[in-house]
Amino acid sequence: MPPKRSRSETSSETSPNSVYSLRKQPKSSKLMSDSDSDCTTMDSPMHTSIRHDLHHSTVSADTLDVTKLFTTLDRMEGRLNGGFKDMSAKLDDVKQEIKEVKEDVEHVKSSVGILEDKITFVQKTQVPKLEAELRSKIKALEQAKLETELYSRKSNLLFFNVPNVAKENTELVLREHLINNLKIPQAADFLFNNVHRLPSKSQSGNKPHPVIAKFVRMADRDMVLNHSHDGSKSKFGVAPHLPAMMQAERRRLVPIREKLVAEGNKAKIRTTGTKVQLFVNNVVWNG
Repeated sequence: MPPKRSRSETSSETSPNSVYSLRKQPKSSKLMSDSDSDCTTMDSPMHTSIRHDLHHSTVSADTLDVTKLFTTLDRMEGRLNGGFKDMSAKLDDVKQEIKEVKEDVEHVKSSVGILEDKITFVQKTQVPKLEAELRSKIKALEQAKLETELYSRKSNLLFFNVPNVAKENTELVLREHLINNLKIPQAADFLFNNVHRLPSKSQSGNKPHPVIAKFVRMADRDMVLNHSHDGSKSKFGVAPHLPAMMQAERRRLVPIREKLVAEGNKAKIRTTGTKVQLFVNNVVWNG
């Protein structure tokens, strides 16, 4: 059996440093391991800084510096407060921008309301006046156009049911028609600027197309027109060459005149200026 060793000998083999190492190492490793494990879930720069501070603040249980720990906590709290202040400032900026946007929207609404009031005022007061002026101007232009067109056609006459002749000389055919069918012997001396047949979409079968003649002398033209209105019945019609608007009015009045004549009335269609009127027994018909 080996001899017992004295207490002093046993204590002399163990130095203070080795004791400190034996007491420190397990606890320090455990604390660091737990700290590293807990901090692995932190991703932000702030969390990284906090983890760094905790890592370096970890000491053995026997030598834990409470003052240093509180200092670290104060630093962490300062960083958190700084972050909250920054977020609060940004939130205030956002609120201010929202307020400005709302003010702009209200300004736009106000401007739109003013414009709507102006538009309503113009529609009620100015538009009717402008419409009346435009209608008056359009009517005046149409009247001027009608008068110009009528003046350019005033020496023309239309002749209906003038017989067709193969390879005809239209002027010679018209002259013979005036002498033989309309019984106007003076037609032998009439002078014409132009004579030709008009194409007509309404003509059917062998019915001849109308003949238009432009007279050199207005006296000859008026004599033929007056002769056709002497009240004698004839299938050979004669009419002034009117603008389209006046022609439409004349076509409307023709069947009315024929009906009135059949009833024993004296009826004539006359052109006065740009007006086409029906006279019954020398009185303007307004039926």
